Amino acid sequence: MSAGAASSLSFSGRLAPPRRPRAGRATRGDREGTWLPYYRTQLTMPALLDRAALHHSETMISTRVSDGLNYIITYGTHQMRTKKLASALTMLGIQKGDVIGSFMWNNSRHLQIYHGVPCMGCVLHTINIRLHPEKIAYIIQHAEDVALFVDESLLPMIAKVPKEAFRNLKLLVICGKDERPPRNGVKGCVLPELSGDTKILEFEDLMKMGDPSFAWPDLDENDPMALCYTSGTTGMPKGVMYSHRSQYITVMGNLAASQQGFRPIDTALPVVPMFHAMAWGIPYAALTVGCELVLTNEYMSPNDIISMIKDFRVTVLSGVPTIWQGLKRALQADPEKHKKIKGVFTRGTVGGSKFAIDLLRWFWSEWGVEVIQTWGMTETNPLGSATRRMDGQDHLNFFSDEHLKTVGRPVVGNEFKIIDPDTGEALPRDAKSVGELLVRGPAVTTAYYKKIGKTPKSFVNNWLNTGDLASISQHGYVTIHDRAKDVIKSGGEWISSVDLENTIRSMPQVRLACVVGVPHPKWDERPIAVVELEEGKTVLSLTEVRKHCAEHFAKFQLPDDVLIWAKVPVSGTGKIDKKVVRAKLAKLKYVLPALRQARRSKL
Repeated sequence: MSAGAASSLSFSGRLAPPRRPRAGRATRGDREGTWLPYYRTQLTMPALLDRAALHHSETMISTRVSDGLNYIITYGTHQMRTKKLASALTMLGIQKGDVIGSFMWNNSRHLQIYHGVPCMGCVLHTINIRLHPEKIAYIIQHAEDVALFVDESLLPMIAKVPKEAFRNLKLLVICGKDERPPRNGVKGCVLPELSGDTKILEFEDLMKMGDPSFAWPDLDENDPMALCYTSGTTGMPKGVMYSHRSQYITVMGNLAASQQGFRPIDTALPVVPMFHAMAWGIPYAALTVGCELVLTNEYMSPNDIISMIKDFRVTVLSGVPTIWQGLKRALQADPEKHKKIKGVFTRGTVGGSKFAIDLLRWFWSEWGVEVIQTWGMTETNPLGSATRRMDGQDHLNFFSDEHLKTVGRPVVGNEFKIIDPDTGEALPRDAKSVGELLVRGPAVTTAYYKKIGKTPKSFVNNWLNTGDLASISQHGYVTIHDRAKDVIKSGGEWISSVDLENTIRSMPQVRLACVVGVPHPKWDERPIAVVELEEGKTVLSLTEVRKHCAEHFAKFQLPDDVLIWAKVPVSGTGKIDKKVVRAKLAKLKYVLPALRQARRSKL
């Protein structure tokens, strides 16, 4: 193509990524005479929402409400309501860049906020409903929320948050219960203490103000669209800002066949909360590809979930390990009653913490469900790695436990490496060397919001230090051994608390298990197990636990004590809260049995 021909080309829209020629130009390649004209589409949330409404307008979004009933709308109606929502907020003075909070269950109104807020150029701040009021107050203040949407059933929790947290709040929207307005109106609700300037509206009254023909503003893919906070298990929660581009890339990762592979013929049930890392991007991915979407609302018991799987013929489910453990118990209790889900419910994703291999094998062998192990963090937006490994029983039988316990390979675009914690030197990818896991990629953050919580080790040359100890095989499979802060060092040898927990949890008496290190004068630390028993079980001895673990661990790695607690503390993201466990042990002035005996012998 000649230069003259190129100059006559006309383009609309934007061309090329940053640092390349501006929109409307054909671009010259590295070699003279090579021209690279193309149209650059901004990777933004409106593009995904509008695509869903255009191609899948009749696809259903179903929300479970009380008495086993369901509230159902279509993608087309969903888009119309998101536009009305954005229009109404704009009329009330909400501007591009403002941060808008949500304190809600997984339901259709929350999904409308998921789309409407980012599409109008604002930032959605999803607030973890399981945090302590002190931490809720901190993140509302830190995020500087100007509007807040709250489900009616969660208002008593918000009412415990002190008034100072709401100093920037201009609007409080009450979202009712079960997709209905509050039974006694807004005035009959339990409200937090607010300043006199804060406007309070019911969700549907807000929607009546909106215009369904509202036009989305022009957005740049690097504009912020969501603000998520870590669970704060090591201190106060830290904020991570997601851009339109980073979320778009996460959605594409969810759609990849080699990872989670959502398809138009699927019905997706994300049990992972929408307040946790944007529900792993699953609501956006489902709408993008045209899946039917089922939302749990506040009805999240194992039997509720199984009921939804049956009612909607759910094909794929996503949740943390405790959700899968609950499903196993319910399915085991009455397999004949639930046999209709076989062959329909065929796969799921698990993340949040390490998944027991025996549980993975059980779901496949007994129910034909492929459980895809994923790994990620709030900081990775959140999908870091995921791999589908099984196309049939032969594949499951072929893979060793060592292979199955990996969290797969990095998603496309992500890079992983491990380093020596002391020297910072890179370690070999030999599946044996264990070091600190570092990650970087197009959806991985390089700094915390407002830089609060940043430490010298958190971010180095755009690499995120995850705080996990891991090994990587020559083929790129990643095995997470433990959190660096949770690994137990006994007599100079490392003991994985996570591996012990999964092994103990595989015992039929055990519902949850937490392993922590406690001080020892000779060995520095020794592991103990804190367990929560299954309903109806009351006894579990140290001898039983050590015998069970001895099949997989060396003698020095076996726990020195087993404590049975009524409840093992769980964080808002479904993980064992070891900080709370350690604090309780400290308050109890816990001492290992052998050391207690030694003290008595000296007296």
